[in-house]
Amino acid sequence: MATENTVDESGRFTSAIAGGACLFLIGLSFVLYARGLGYPFVRDDFPIVVRNPIVVTPGQLGEIWSSGYWPETTGKVDPLYRPLGISTFHLQHQIFGSESTGYHLFNTLLHGLVCVFLFLLIRDLSGRIDIGFTCAVLFCCHAVNVEAVQYVVGRLDLLAAFGFVAALFFHQKARSRAGWGAFLCRAGAGLACGIAVFSKENGVMVFPAVVLLDLWIVRYRSGKSGGSQTRRIPYFSYLSYGGVFLGYLALRWFVFDGDMSRSAEEVALLDNPLAGVSFGARCLGGLVLLQKALLLMLLPWSVSSDYSLAAIPVPETPGSPGVLIGVGFLVLLVWGGMRSFRGRGLVLLGVGWFVLSFAIPSQVLLPIGTIFGLRLLYLPCAGFCLLLGSGLAFVGEKLFSGNRRSWVLASLSGAVCLYFCVASFAQIGMWKDEETLVFRSLAAEPESARLNYLAGGMLARAGKETEALAHLQKAVEIFPDLDSARAMLAMVLVRRGDLDQGLTEIDRAFESSPEIVIPSFVFLGELLLKKGRVKEAEKYLSVYVQRNSGSTKAKGLLKRARALMKSSG
Repeated sequence: MATENTVDESGRFTSAIAGGACLFLIGLSFVLYARGLGYPFVRDDFPIVVRNPIVVTPGQLGEIWSSGYWPETTGKVDPLYRPLGISTFHLQHQIFGSESTGYHLFNTLLHGLVCVFLFLLIRDLSGRIDIGFTCAVLFCCHAVNVEAVQYVVGRLDLLAAFGFVAALFFHQKARSRAGWGAFLCRAGAGLACGIAVFSKENGVMVFPAVVLLDLWIVRYRSGKSGGSQTRRIPYFSYLSYGGVFLGYLALRWFVFDGDMSRSAEEVALLDNPLAGVSFGARCLGGLVLLQKALLLMLLPWSVSSDYSLAAIPVPETPGSPGVLIGVGFLVLLVWGGMRSFRGRGLVLLGVGWFVLSFAIPSQVLLPIGTIFGLRLLYLPCAGFCLLLGSGLAFVGEKLFSGNRRSWVLASLSGAVCLYFCVASFAQIGMWKDEETLVFRSLAAEPESARLNYLAGGMLARAGKETEALAHLQKAVEIFPDLDSARAMLAMVLVRRGDLDQGLTEIDRAFESSPEIVIPSFVFLGELLLKKGRVKEAEKYLSVYVQRNSGSTKAKGLLKRARALMKSSG
């Protein structure tokens, strides 16, 4: 009886430690991101959340589940289907309105919950609370995750990761249970699977992930817990996940009338220069992205919110430095997985997790809408932290024994976490406003055409035309088809007195994107009239009046220009 009481007390003590660890992870998430809770909306937050009709209008849940991700008002026709994330924005808007703080609070809580499920999953798989806690704290603090948490629309990545990790947790729990316990765990896994796939496209990786996890459990955990249950492959669970996936495909088919994916031609060159290249070139690009991702995970200091053309150059040959470094990292991952196959299965699981979740961001499977983004690394970062945490534990085991081993693991983990926390704190400050975000990002990636365009626009509006001119010229040099940058460049040139060059840039932009430059034609017409260049004024004003027949000012200027032309002969 005394032995039985001792076992009960030990179990309660272990549960109390686990509960305390979960609360600590949620608290750490809020402490770390408290700085950014009051920060405003930026960039895609406005079209997706603040100005999205189906988000701000009450009673639109049905419309959300029968619509694509991008609102019609943006003019984008991407076949992206992410109804669960948009639904959370809609429901929150009914409570918080357009106040950003509530959205940041929800994202921070969601990040904490992802960390909790990651801790519980790794604790169960490793059989050790310390390793599970180490990996989860590393993930909570990692600076690569800042964009997903601080960017309001990063919630989609948080939800997909939450569903992914929770599905794995409940799936492995169901293997060691019977009766109602197994049924509830399978139901939880199915629900989490639905959260993943209906939040973002990378959520579909939960299906190969559960197969990977089952193979790992059969190889490394069979007989250690759960008896014969751990040796079985749960085919019935696969059928339920397949049902979720088929439901997702059916809804997506209905929403987009059978258009299930975009072609490479539909992806803008500015957003993803890898989309239009051959499969072989895309694989080389995937190696460059692999080295970029792992370097940022190891040294998360100089980061950007935008990696559009030409921040990450498309490799031209297999001998490009980025490709060679990427090959080195890939060989290291494969070597680590093979070395751990016979012994340290947790390292193998970390390698598999990272590779599997990085398959979509790598562009190797298919081109996606953007070449690279820190939000895309949120789920792969969990695999990286599993590798890092188990590696730190391995170092402690090899060098020390007994209680000293735990102190070494705690000390090493604490030092790495402090390093990540400092980097995260610095990155959170990037998001305090649009201007800070653009210029901090530009310092990290000065070759981004979009960042140079955005910086040029901000400087032009601030009256700093010389600096604006330099950034706009660089944006156009990097990507000559960026007509919005060319139009802004033209207006800066005109205001600086270089009228002829400005008109040349306006005409070039008008050929491909007339809707961008036509609004400036009234200003140009009035300026040209003052300069005595009546014929050119008439040309621009007549185009404007044809498109905007209700403009009284434009009509008056056009009438005046034509009168001057008539009187002069």
